[in-house]
Amino acid sequence: EESQKKVIIAAEEKGLERIISLIRGELEYSVEIVGVVSNSFFQPKNNDIEYLGNFKQIKEIVKFYDVEEVIFCNQSVPTEQILEIQIPSAMKTN
Repeated sequence: EESQKKVIIAAEEKGLERIISLIRGELEYSVEIVGVVSNSFFQPKNNDIEYLGNFKQIKEIVKFYDVEEVIFCNQSVPTEQILEIQIPSAMKTN
């Protein structure tokens, strides 16, 4: 059995619920959602999703949780901000 890819979601609160329902429902994208990264602290409505930190901490969060993919919600995160975030090249595929 193949293990699920570990992902974090970069989103503000207003876009998070939609992206989670897409991932878990409509898209049937088999991933383990480690948590959410956002510039505004909030407690996600899904109790199994936790706030991990802000965008400035994203490199450390990716490394600490051994994240394989970051899903950006462009509805709530401006494209310019997405492009400013440099994900470490240490992210590996097995």
